[in-house]
Amino acid sequence: TLVGTYTVGAGDNSNDLTVSSFSIGTVTDIAGNAMASTAVPGTNIASGSAIVIDTTVPTITSFTSTTADGSYNSADTVNITATASEAVVAGNTITATLDTSDNVTLTAAANGNTLVGTYTVGAGDNSNDLTVSSFSIGTVTDIAGNAMASTAVPGTNIASGSAIVIDTTVPTITSFTSTTADGSYNSADTVNITATASE
Repeated sequence: TLVGTYTVGAGDNSNDLTVSSFSIGTVTDIAGNAMASTAVPGTNIASGSAIVIDTTVPTITSFTSTTADGSYNSADTVNITATASEAVVAGNTITATLDTSDNVTLTAAANGNTLVGTYTVGAGDNSNDLTVSSFSIGTVTDIAGNAMASTAVPGTNIASGSAIVIDTTVPTITSFTSTTADGSYNSADTVNITATASE
């Protein structure tokens, strides 16, 4: 038996650790016969073990919503989902800041790639196409314990695949006008009246 220790290095990754090749230093049996073959045997680490090497830090790859396209008013709710590049630990959280300036906490309900939260539309919130403008990390680690560090907003955002309008602005009448020609009008004559709303 020859025994050694592998210390995992930065950037090392393996889905199922195995020996791919080996070289011989000095190996002889008790009688002095020197080992010559460097053929990797059929029985390898992965044959009897399931050892995953993971040094890759998870990132957020997209923000999406399962809420139907449309316009939403005060007190309506909108689903926000963040997808991570790899499975993260249940209970992990990030806080997404929307273009309405509202903050929404997204949580991983189980070990997996998604963190989900609900945005409740508040009075005064408005967005022509809802999107995440930034996010901060609470605690997010992958199964191996690598901590998320990047807060770069991914290119795939809510507005990429959804058309969710947030509108809490109350319409007003901005003008009254008429297209009827100038002049004097008598009994039974008609005059056009147009009211223009702010939206």
